[in-house]
Amino acid sequence: MIRRAQVVVSNEEEESTSPGDETPTRQQAGMTSPFLAKLSPDQRAQILWSVGESMVRLARLNDSLPYLLSAQKLEKDPAHLKQITARISEIKSRIRREQLNLTRQPILHEPLEQDRLVHPRLVARTATQASTVGKGGERP
Repeated sequence: MIRRAQVVVSNEEEESTSPGDETPTRQQAGMTSPFLAKLSPDQRAQILWSVGESMVRLARLNDSLPYLLSAQKLEKDPAHLKQITARISEIKSRIRREQLNLTRQPILHEPLEQDRLVHPRLVARTATQASTVGKGGERP
């Protein structure tokens, strides 16, 4: 079974829940847990970074972002802070690209007419694509 990763378009991800809803939010589930409160800030930053990276590997980009942002706030090492900031920037651009791709794809339904313009998917530029574009009139 193929499942498509769900991309949340709005920034209002977590609405208020009803009193009977027992699913914990991310803050209740991990980022403010009693276990993390007992650890040093460096250890908390490392755990939050690991959880965020695990979410990225599971293609849950919207879920990974809060963990990485929390790790960024706790990180004190400038080199690792730069790495976390770059990763957050990369994930935000991937989320934005996925949102744009969702608006560009056709809606599959019986009538052929679409209520919006349909365009090809956007793809991330790789380093080799960027270097070949910048060379000008040269042919391979």
